[in-house]
Amino acid sequence: MERDYHYPKLADRTAPETWEDAGGLDIWQRAKQRAREILHTHHPVYLTAAQEKEIRAAFRIPDLV
Repeated sequence: MERDYHYPKLADRTAPETWEDAGGLDIWQRAKQRAREILHTHHPVYLTAAQEKEIRAAFRIPDLV
């Protein structure tokens, strides 16, 4: 415990003046901003193109293109 510290990624440990100059976002605003970044950039692919094609053919699902 004397050497290992956990600092949340959204925590801001800067001096109050620096924090204010940088926009002064509180933790809720920072979390909301980070959530939006994730939602705009994270687009996982769960199936290969062949798997998706096979499923769409089996269940007559039209392509979304």
